[in-house]
Amino acid sequence: MWVQDVADRLAAWAAGRPGGLGDVDVDGAELLLDLAREELDLTGPGGLTPEVLRALLLEVFPETVVAEAGEVPSILGALRALVACLDETGALPAGRAEALTAELEAITPEFTRVVADADTDERRAAAEVIAGMMAEDGVDTADARAVERWVAEFEALPETERFARTEDYLARAEELVVPPVRLASSEELARAARESELIEQGAAGAGAGAGGDDEAVLEAWLTRFDEVAVTEHPEDEELEVGELVQAELTGVLIQLYEQREPSTADDLTRVLLDHVEAVYEVSDPRLLAGAVAGALRERLDELAGWGVVAGRGGGLELTPLGVWGVRELLLADGYQAPVIGAPADPVPTLPAGGP
Repeated sequence: MWVQDVADRLAAWAAGRPGGLGDVDVDGAELLLDLAREELDLTGPGGLTPEVLRALLLEVFPETVVAEAGEVPSILGALRALVACLDETGALPAGRAEALTAELEAITPEFTRVVADADTDERRAAAEVIAGMMAEDGVDTADARAVERWVAEFEALPETERFARTEDYLARAEELVVPPVRLASSEELARAARESELIEQGAAGAGAGAGGDDEAVLEAWLTRFDEVAVTEHPEDEELEVGELVQAELTGVLIQLYEQREPSTADDLTRVLLDHVEAVYEVSDPRLLAGAVAGALRERLDELAGWGVVAGRGGGLELTPLGVWGVRELLLADGYQAPVIGAPADPVPTLPAGGP
């Protein structure tokens, strides 16, 4: 393969220079050539042009290689050495080495920035995974010593076990992530809560009514919303249709939370029926479908009275109060529910080597 031939040529060229082979990252140069061959259809060193070099460093490399910012000088040094070697051994057309060197210098600042940004993103993502795994193990991530102990114990595990635990966590975490939403202001939410039927129905046993401050009103509304919206039944209990719809109402709320456009009542009924038929034993699907549709419409009317859903464009969507309330329920159930425009939660410093 031509890539290996070029790498061997570079190693021999470097060995004959004053600094010797140790001053040139031959493996790094070989990796870059392999990437150019696989992703940019480079068929030989003579096809290495400034355009190929730019695409390699600014497009292909960031998408396929996880590198630390501190590795940038070595990467660029490998390319400079490669260009010099190819030029001195006659593998490049006349004037090509000068053009490649000029292009390399021109894109160095942008390449440095791209690698640094990717390095930060990768480390933050890895740190968030570690933070999640620690939280599952009951570790307080604000306790530096507890974090150090957990990391030390984790790194002492065999590599296969570390990998298996991480994969298991990621698989479970993926199921508990919902799309980001934008929240209304506390004042707007409290105003909507004061107008909700839920405040009238139950905020006075909660000890706070519509006349309380914003925080108290929202807390009272959320308490009541949790009581009436989330109902659990024993798995072996035979449910009436109304109870069945009530038991699965959380799924309907999540469907509304995750959508980007309004859903009709028929859309929501179909989603609910698909779930019911997959989970429960259904003797007459057609009879059940009519009963579920009617019961769900009643529940949707209640949600509208509570200020949770509203009509738009011929369909239904969560109101700002509904978005806030459903998000609070999701957070209580362990979901990751990011907010648009909010700063990211702090995560522990990632130790060398990662998870």
